Amino acid sequence: MSDIKEIHILDVADRLGLTPQPKTRTEYVARCPICGDSNDKRHKHLYLNIVEDKYYCTRCGIGGYAIGLYAKATGIDTKEAYRELINDAPVSHTAVKPSVVNVPDTADIKTRDETYTALLKKLELYINHTADLRRRGLTVKEIISRGYRSVPQEAAARQSICRALIQTGHMLKGVPGFYTDDNGNWDFYGSAGYLIPVRDVEGRIQGMQVRLDSPGIGGKYRWFSMPDKDNSVSAKSWVHTSYGIDDEVWITEGPLKADVASFLTGHTFIGVAGVNATKGLAEQLKQMGIKEAVVAFDMDFVRNEHVEEAIKHLHASLKKAGIKTATACWHPGMGKGIDDAILSGANIEITGRKVSLLKRIFGAK
Repeated sequence: MSDIKEIHILDVADRLGLTPQPKTRTEYVARCPICGDSNDKRHKHLYLNIVEDKYYCTRCGIGGYAIGLYAKATGIDTKEAYRELINDAPVSHTAVKPSVVNVPDTADIKTRDETYTALLKKLELYINHTADLRRRGLTVKEIISRGYRSVPQEAAARQSICRALIQTGHMLKGVPGFYTDDNGNWDFYGSAGYLIPVRDVEGRIQGMQVRLDSPGIGGKYRWFSMPDKDNSVSAKSWVHTSYGIDDEVWITEGPLKADVASFLTGHTFIGVAGVNATKGLAEQLKQMGIKEAVVAFDMDFVRNEHVEEAIKHLHASLKKAGIKTATACWHPGMGKGIDDAILSGANIEITGRKVSLLKRIFGAK
């Protein structure tokens, strides 16, 4: 056993030509060589953990250890992958131990909801962010009621808000997004963008996402979270519930997309963080008394077998829980996501039934 050489995840990434880039103290991101990642070359969905030498793609759901990544990317078994890696070993990246930080327990839902609600009341929504939400089809009234707010860019302003929250009895410790800086000052996530509340079935704010002004590496959306900072906790892939005015339930990707689609159609939309972030979804739908749901993920699944496989798995898990499912499809040229398709007036095919949701909602024949 002593002759077995360690294979580090960054060595494998280099061997595969992935050019990983640091995201946190313990993680790098790269484009996934298994599913090919998204069409936007700036997006990187493959997470590489340099402490555990693990990988996980948030797009296609594949994951495992360093040798397994090389094996899957090259189409060989793990034994052959190991032999290739040790026989032509690159200059090894020394395993990095993360700096010790204080990590509290995640606050309960009541505390998170109260703190987030108080935070949002102290923030405003910038003109450019209001314009972006209007472009998506939301009214000003709806934008205000949903609670979208802009992230302040000045650290002094954020820290002043944190002090005010503490003075009014709100807990910051254990609430994702908040942390203490090197001087011990409470602060929160500060990248430019606007906050999107992620609500549970009771309407409470579980966590928040940020729609970034300048996406860069990793896509347009981030969880409101500061991993590896003192007194900070990571966000979880919470499921968002956006209630409509009728009993029809749809499932899509992302809380903002769910909010927009729910407003435009009147249906209840469940927004998951990704096609592979559906853990607990079936149980939640059962608790809501849902017997049937329409799955409406982005239309790029027709060109990506890994995403398509994840959607098939979702259908299977829901059917196993006694929930009937159907799939919504439309012409990709009418919009990538269900929100864009609805806004453009696309004909939505649901298991062979063609419906224009906008016509249906607004009464056109």
